Amino acid sequence: MPARLSTAEFEALEASTAEPVRLEFVDGTVKAKPLRDGDHSEIAMWLLRCCLEQRPELRLYQEQGLITEAHGRGRSRPDGALAPVGCFKGRGEWAPADGVLMAVEVTPRRSGDDRRARAVGYAAGIPVYLLIDRRRGTGRAQQPGRWPVRGHSPHPGAG
Repeated sequence: MPARLSTAEFEALEASTAEPVRLEFVDGTVKAKPLRDGDHSEIAMWLLRCCLEQRPELRLYQEQGLITEAHGRGRSRPDGALAPVGCFKGRGEWAPADGVLMAVEVTPRRSGDDRRARAVGYAAGIPVYLLIDRRRGTGRAQQPGRWPVRGHSPHPGAG
């Protein structure tokens, strides 16, 4: 069983970690977030363009630290956080997730099995969780509080 930390202990650990490792605090456990590769970046940029075309008043903020989970105990860095322009202005590295309409994760080529824990964490106030699964070549939009999948679609960079 992984070691459990308090939120304050996690924030101190994350602040002292040398780049390029990015840490998250999911379900009481410290998780290392892998760095992006070229395919990952292309998928993120494709999604950014799609969001801007459909909703120009929104932005897909990349790697913004969010305070997640019940009672604000989690710290996540989704690959994208869809929110109104200016949503994070004046906020620190870890911002409350209020105003975020969708959290996006693009799985690395070799992904772990913490997808459900992340979705549960995002359920504390973020209406939609979009998982782009590179291994399966699919995208799934879920309402974190409701587990049925709302849709599947292929995306660029799959395969």
